[in-house]
Amino acid sequence: SLSSWKSMRVAKGLAAKKRLTRSRLGKCVAAVIFACSLTMALVGHRISIAMFRGEISRQQAWGGPGRSSLAEDEHDSDASNRGDLKCDEFGGPSDASDVVYWLDSPRDRKKRSPYGGNGDRKKYLTVELDAGGYNNVRMTVEIAMAWARATGRVFVVPPRQGIYLMKGTYTLHDFYDLGGLDTMDMADFLQQEVIDSGHFGLYPPGNRTDWSEFAPRLEIFENENADSRQLNRFLRTIGWSPKWLPGQKLLFIPEDPDGGDAKPNNMARQPEPNPPFRPWKDRLREVIQGRDVVIYDDEPDLIHIMADDDAWVRMMHHYYYTIFIQSPTMDLWIKRFVRDTLRYKDEIFCVAGQIVKLLRLSSERQGSDGRFYTFHIRRGDFAHIGLVDDAKEIVDATKGIVPKDATVYIATDEDDRSWFSSFHERYKEVYYLDNFQSHLKAIDSSFYGFIDQIVAARGDAFFGAYKSTFSAQIITMMGHYSQTNKSPGYEDGEINAYFYAPSEVKYAYREGYRAFRGDEDPIDMAYPLAWRGIDEDYQRR
Repeated sequence: SLSSWKSMRVAKGLAAKKRLTRSRLGKCVAAVIFACSLTMALVGHRISIAMFRGEISRQQAWGGPGRSSLAEDEHDSDASNRGDLKCDEFGGPSDASDVVYWLDSPRDRKKRSPYGGNGDRKKYLTVELDAGGYNNVRMTVEIAMAWARATGRVFVVPPRQGIYLMKGTYTLHDFYDLGGLDTMDMADFLQQEVIDSGHFGLYPPGNRTDWSEFAPRLEIFENENADSRQLNRFLRTIGWSPKWLPGQKLLFIPEDPDGGDAKPNNMARQPEPNPPFRPWKDRLREVIQGRDVVIYDDEPDLIHIMADDDAWVRMMHHYYYTIFIQSPTMDLWIKRFVRDTLRYKDEIFCVAGQIVKLLRLSSERQGSDGRFYTFHIRRGDFAHIGLVDDAKEIVDATKGIVPKDATVYIATDEDDRSWFSSFHERYKEVYYLDNFQSHLKAIDSSFYGFIDQIVAARGDAFFGAYKSTFSAQIITMMGHYSQTNKSPGYEDGEINAYFYAPSEVKYAYREGYRAFRGDEDPIDMAYPLAWRGIDEDYQRR
């Protein structure tokens, strides 16, 4: 229940704020903040409804009814163009457009959430990184940053720490270019917003602000050491934490901070294809999956996302399955934010671009017009999700799709190349990342998987591992490429991607729009909701 938000506030800081708020409101004629809690039926589930404050109307923030909501200024200089990737300092390629899927949009950069724009002090969102490998961490970060961006909160970048299967310690700055975003490093947040201001009424253990780790994490679910445990417990104390799994509840962010028509009732699941600008209730029917709905409450000054496996609190899922944004324009803005901003740094794309260029040249030498085909085959930890023990079964699954004698690239954690003998027997050219070592000299070996993903996403067809978050990210990238390049079937979100097993989902992306289905766990694969038509509000102008 959302009532727990208030009960978990730190009394000293928030009580003072409440008295100040009452005093200020008492002096304002016709200024009323009305809060209510309604219990409504949602296919037999309980929904907590809360009204919200905020002085920026949806018309002011999102462009008004019947218009595109992306900018008041419609000059050509604000047009959305394909992203620019300069690779000269990284050794090429001179033209890297082949690996660019993101757009550069001045209008999107200018936009701000209608939340948090009423002149009050800033509000914050902190997150504990998932205890799994990088792609699990990525999903948690996407949820946290999408939540912060959509609600006008400052995203606090977690301190340097180890990540499972990566050899060093890292911050999010190592993966993404966060310049220009509303972010703050953890050390600055603790010093300025907690210690100096005294706003939260409590202070970090020992008044410590630097919680950086310098030891890698060698075991799965080893997401806490003694130091990080202290920091996480402190943040849980001064902030409000959602204590649910994405499969249990859906966060609903209303279009209007003042509440408006945020009544998601009678939402019987209806998985028909939903264009981005259908009524919000139709869009909600696609994703609700029988879950409880939690209406976003803007009151807590700090929202802290936990990663506590012992308590079964793990915010690791697709952000577009975890968060529902009522405004279609705001929803597309957030999806473009994830696509255009939460991507690997330019150096990673440049090196991937070099490899893609070489693969196309190899294909041309074989008379295949630059076409090559890609695979992700998982053989290391959690290898059971690959579902296939014999490489010949995978090769057989590709017949009729991947031509004999094709140029093939395999992203894999299997070091024994003899396991792939069936591939070498059927295909003329078979490549792995280690065939391109001369291009990897300046790259942290923990980032090799990122390059694998980009190269695999540029294949003419891709075969991935069902239930793998690594494959799911490749498929999402393919979806973005298909939209940017307007590939066949892009209107329905189709892409030339397949699963080599099980056979029931082999053609999941070749059968029209793929909506969430009741017999599937949505985390097992990526969905076109992340890429189909997310630039549509620009195209409608």
